[in-house]
Amino acid sequence: MKQNTSKQQTWIRRISMTLAALSLMTVLAAAPAMAAERKVIGSTKAKQIALKRAGGKGRVVKCHLEYDDGTRVYDIEIRNGRHEYEIEINAYSGKVREYDHEYEDDHYDHD
Repeated sequence: MKQNTSKQQTWIRRISMTLAALSLMTVLAAAPAMAAERKVIGSTKAKQIALKRAGGKGRVVKCHLEYDDGTRVYDIEIRNGRHEYEIEINAYSGKVREYDHEYEDDHYDHD
């Protein structure tokens, strides 16, 4: 009877490995379709969102689509006079992920 148990365990392992392989194949086959469904918002829309976050004024001086922590994002820089904005936008949802505003005040830079 012990030999039957050993054969059963071998078959169970083979079946488990086959099911795991089939699951992986299913996921890999679905990946291109899932990726196609997730389209980026586009640089024009990303710039509009960033400009709105920066107060509606300024000039976009940089807009790059890149990966950050495994997520596609638009890295955007806007300048408006002495104001500089760095804004990171999720390329799929359009949500602002990071926002930084700096004001260049050279008033105290004079000797």
